[in-house]
Amino acid sequence: MRPDPPEAKSFGSTLRSIRTRRGFSQKRLALQWQVDQSYLAAVELGRRPAPRDSSIDRLAQAMGANPEERAALQMARHIDKLKGIAENFGRERGAVLVALGEKVNELSSEEVNALRTLINSVGRGRSREEGAM
Repeated sequence: MRPDPPEAKSFGSTLRSIRTRRGFSQKRLALQWQVDQSYLAAVELGRRPAPRDSSIDRLAQAMGANPEERAALQMARHIDKLKGIAENFGRERGAVLVALGEKVNELSSEEVNALRTLINSVGRGRSREEGAM
């Protein structure tokens, strides 16, 4: 039997954990990442959403993050996104969606990419339906 994975952390707390473990202050990382320190602080506190994947790649490079840390940042971004969607879904369906997001850690990269494609296609379908109303 496989042990349960640790509870998924938010993007901000994941970023803060990696940043401090790597010895960066917010000011130093903001300079390396080429963003304002107030933006970095807001992201870490969850007051701003996680950046796009391409910006996360630049962030990881600025910190010298290893592949596991980079993957943790990407995963946390997707978990946060799923949690945001879940809030708009209603309590019961939202809980199922969050549970699915937390199990993503057990998926292969091919399965994660397939899930990402599915989520994107559902999102595009909802946007078209809302536009037709």
